[in-house]
Amino acid sequence: MLFTSQVPQLFSKMEMSLYTAATQSRKTETAKRLNLYHDAQLERLEEQLNQLFSDPDSMIKVTLNIVKKVINNLAQVYREPPVRTLEGGTDKDQQLYSEILEQCSFDVKMKQASRYCKLLKTILLRPVFRNNRLDLDILTGNLLDIVCGDSPEILEKVLVTNYGTSEKIEDVTYSLWTPETWTRLDYRGNILEQEANPYKILPFLPIFDFPPPSSAFWLPGGDDLISLQEAINIKITDLVYLIQQQSFGVGYIKGSQTGATLKVDPGSLAEIPENGEIGFVSQKAEIEQVVAAIDKLIKWAVKEGSLVGLITSKEPEVDEPTPDQLHQKGVVARIHRVVRSDGDTLQVIVQGIERIV
Repeated sequence: MLFTSQVPQLFSKMEMSLYTAATQSRKTETAKRLNLYHDAQLERLEEQLNQLFSDPDSMIKVTLNIVKKVINNLAQVYREPPVRTLEGGTDKDQQLYSEILEQCSFDVKMKQASRYCKLLKTILLRPVFRNNRLDLDILTGNLLDIVCGDSPEILEKVLVTNYGTSEKIEDVTYSLWTPETWTRLDYRGNILEQEANPYKILPFLPIFDFPPPSSAFWLPGGDDLISLQEAINIKITDLVYLIQQQSFGVGYIKGSQTGATLKVDPGSLAEIPENGEIGFVSQKAEIEQVVAAIDKLIKWAVKEGSLVGLITSKEPEVDEPTPDQLHQKGVVARIHRVVRSDGDTLQVIVQGIERIV
């Protein structure tokens, strides 16, 4: 759910470019990615079908979540339970530290943050004290507007949008953070609350999927996966529609001058003109081609970012080495790109992650 403020002056007086088309587009794209990841894909699929087909309501909508599979595979951090120690603290300090992490489900939150970072490229973490215990919030771009200093890591202002629980714009509020103050505003920009920032700093930590350039806080990337997800959903829906049409014959009448629709049942008689004809035909849908297209799209989606084990051969001139001709040590690597060159040759760009034996 995204709203455009009715008072652009709210943003201009904060010296924040919240009302631009680029900002609204970023928020819409972020919300779409989150919906695709969390299996809320039907609304987006219906939008596309309305643009492509004259009668999309007659189609059975089918989705297959490729985004979640690929993103979870890419987010390797926290796949195994981490082990943490508090350097320089006493046993009591270590116990208190462990209790804090457990109470706020820290490992679960950081695992989700790792996945969101791969999906959205930029997120914010915010530690908060809630219900008499420490908690950790993961804030995404559809809720945020940022003013940075000389680099993206230096935050000067953070505006968090709270959309409330209803669909009414009147329920939208904003929390504006600066190092000096915290201010809560209504959707018109009127101040509801204001007090000194108790932390004296901004309680937000930006997380980037890769080191950001000096000119960009919101990192680009990931559009190819989103496009593949949308194409797969359309093709699978198309496949089900073709199978449905192929399964039932379409009746026809030849020789009728009225163009009327004729209803017949088993054992009934129908009067037709001389040399007329009643029959059924089945559509010859190209189902195999659609299945092949879906298969190719899914392979494209899961191939890039997949993990492989790489072991070099002791005898490079041998095309198919035996286990004895391979080194005992190798690496786990992530596939970043696969390019087909002349003939059957593939060029694969990989990134080594860790050594394997």
